[in-house]
Amino acid sequence: MPVMPDVVPVSDLRGRHKEIFQKIEDGPILLAQHSRPAAVLVSVADWNAREKHLELLEARLKYLEMKRQYEENPPKLVSFDEIEEEIKARQ
Repeated sequence: MPVMPDVVPVSDLRGRHKEIFQKIEDGPILLAQHSRPAAVLVSVADWNAREKHLELLEARLKYLEMKRQYEENPPKLVSFDEIEEEIKARQ
């Protein structure tokens, strides 16, 4: 279960940006504007890791979808001899 990120008012960015950027290394920071969530700050390393994880999940999903389609409608395999016969018949 993910840990709740620190919440920082957007207005604090101006005066505490160095401190806030250091805290990003510990995990995401939720920026709040008018006491409502406005954005999330994450480190570049965290962002890259999340993007890589997302790419892997998307690739797995695509694989599973292709596998499902193959199982529902397997392709008809054609032998080389059948191809030659088809070519000869068209000539």
